[in-house]
Amino acid sequence: MKTLQSLILLLWVITNVSAQKLDCRKFRTGTFYTKQIPENGYTVRTKKTQTSYYTKTNMELTWKVKWTSDCTYELHFVSVKNSDRIFKTGDKIFATITSIDDSCYSFKATFYNSEYPEGKDFPPADMCLKVD
Repeated sequence: MKTLQSLILLLWVITNVSAQKLDCRKFRTGTFYTKQIPENGYTVRTKKTQTSYYTKTNMELTWKVKWTSDCTYELHFVSVKNSDRIFKTGDKIFATITSIDDSCYSFKATFYNSEYPEGKDFPPADMCLKVD
């Protein structure tokens, strides 16, 4: 009986610890870089848009941002500068913040377009707030 009570207590602790809610508010706006490739450029997110600036190619990608929950957002393609074949009107990305470590967050994302109407998963990545 004591073993069963211990097992139930352990399961309760594990469930409650893993179910803690993430606070993603500080990542809704700001200037970010990708942790895996910080030299690649940076991204500026406002309440309504997200623009990524790529230093090597001089490309700029702008998306409309729509937060669907505290840690989930959609990006809808708006425009691209210095490239003509990356994204098209109607393309979108659904992203979910999966964990937070100080000023960085890990996320998973799925890209949808006419070629991938069922979605194509991006590899997991980390975005960090840029501190000047």
